[in-house]
Amino acid sequence: MQNKDVLTTEGSNLTMYDANPRHTIINIIDMNKNIIVIKGPKNSGKSTTVRMILQQLRPYTEEQNDSSYPWPKYDFVSSKEPIKRAREVLHKIRINDKVIGLTSFGDNVKIIREKFDTLEGKWNCNYIVCCCRDKGKTFQYINNSYGDRVLEWHSLQDETDFNKRKQNEIKVAYKVDEKILELCGKGNCRFFNPHVGEQYQFGVWGKKVLVLGASFYCDKKYDICTDCTNVNSKDSSKYNKICPECKKDNSGRRTLSEEPSYVDDHYHAYRTFEILFKEATGLKSMWKHILFTNYVQFFVPPYETKSSYLSKRDLDAFHKTLIQYNPDVIICWGVVIVKPIRENYPFVTDREKLPETEHYIWHINPCGKKITMVNTFHPTSRCWNCHYDNAVKYIRMALEEGMEKIQEDYI
Repeated sequence: MQNKDVLTTEGSNLTMYDANPRHTIINIIDMNKNIIVIKGPKNSGKSTTVRMILQQLRPYTEEQNDSSYPWPKYDFVSSKEPIKRAREVLHKIRINDKVIGLTSFGDNVKIIREKFDTLEGKWNCNYIVCCCRDKGKTFQYINNSYGDRVLEWHSLQDETDFNKRKQNEIKVAYKVDEKILELCGKGNCRFFNPHVGEQYQFGVWGKKVLVLGASFYCDKKYDICTDCTNVNSKDSSKYNKICPECKKDNSGRRTLSEEPSYVDDHYHAYRTFEILFKEATGLKSMWKHILFTNYVQFFVPPYETKSSYLSKRDLDAFHKTLIQYNPDVIICWGVVIVKPIRENYPFVTDREKLPETEHYIWHINPCGKKITMVNTFHPTSRCWNCHYDNAVKYIRMALEEGMEKIQEDYI
């Protein structure tokens, strides 16, 4: 079964893109809708939300900076207190040849009008993300001038509790990120939905941990398997809901993209890693506390992850997982997936210091936040046992980074 081309509308032009069940097709009646508005009362976090959106879209952009404003340099996602004197945003970025303009100026009609002159006139943006108050002159101006072109409205509330306000900002920022990526043809970069432990937000020793495997294998002999595991097309999505393996789930709701949520107790790599993780952390129920996904975004044929199976899509999906779940520590299984991240991810900060930790620990800094990366061998590797003690040592070291006191007996 071959994918069919799908028509969607963007502005006044018809655009073709490859079909995928995870795309949302824009209806023809929305052909002129190209503005996303974040509205809320004064000091409700509108500007901070736009800064998050810009930071989180950065790895997908074809131009790292295309405006007179510098990229936001602070970690707005993980900040524990308000960041004062942060710059406002007026930026143009390009994703898949689509120009996206973002402005955080939203409290003054005159300034909003000036920014739209740049966004629409000078930059000729395909899509615009802007702000306004939830009522009053700026809301009336946006609604009266551009209301028929607004694709989505997102509201922020007047929240005095900082943590609740932060969660509202993160939620809105991620929704806008999702929509922009969808509009620019990047909405299907991630096929697999990560396994999210019910205690993930509480972390391991206070750190949120992502365990990044290499790939899912399929060794079944159904007729569709040749196409589903095709290493050239790299696309299992066509069989997401119709694979015969899905029908074996009594709930009737299982899909291939949900595979990580069905942690297989009999899979050797999972059980082997659980033993190491328990020794390193003391956790008896690892899967409740961690986020797990695989790097490669299609089912590969057994039983090896080859570098030729990887693509830019996998790196995009990796970043999408980071901005959605905001981990502090990432444990990577194997050199095959570590190499493309280290060489091609734009936010690697200290690869030159790898020899200081026997090549186990390095760091990335997406969206202004430092994340500790830990290299381990793949649990099925022949080198697993001989490097076992080092893996325990450096996982502990990664979890201890920046901590004044380790939580003892964290079960």
